[in-house]
Amino acid sequence: METVIENNIETPVLPEKVTVEYILGKIEQIQAENEQFYNDISKRYDGSSDTGLEQLKTIVMCRETTNQRIIEFYKKIYDGIKPVNKIESLSWIKECIGTAKMGVKLPDFVEIIKQLNSI
Repeated sequence: METVIENNIETPVLPEKVTVEYILGKIEQIQAENEQFYNDISKRYDGSSDTGLEQLKTIVMCRETTNQRIIEFYKKIYDGIKPVNKIESLSWIKECIGTAKMGVKLPDFVEIIKQLNSI
């Protein structure tokens, strides 16, 4: 995956097809697959041994850990593409300007506002 480095922060460049709807769809897919998985796995356990129960417990725990990591990954992607809240951004800019100490170099807020207005 291609990345961009800006201000010493490396950010992946996402393909155009990744949208908020795409991410929500993937999370819904995980939920649907989980329902099917739990139905299937509950049918496999016949209640006859503690060993079988421990094995199923391990399988479920591993699957849940994997799903949590996948969802964390999608959250990171979402954070990179979610719509900007202009009001919150402008409030943050005002706060930065208002609390900056004399002589501190501030970002180009005019350019930031222009970019926000173009969204």
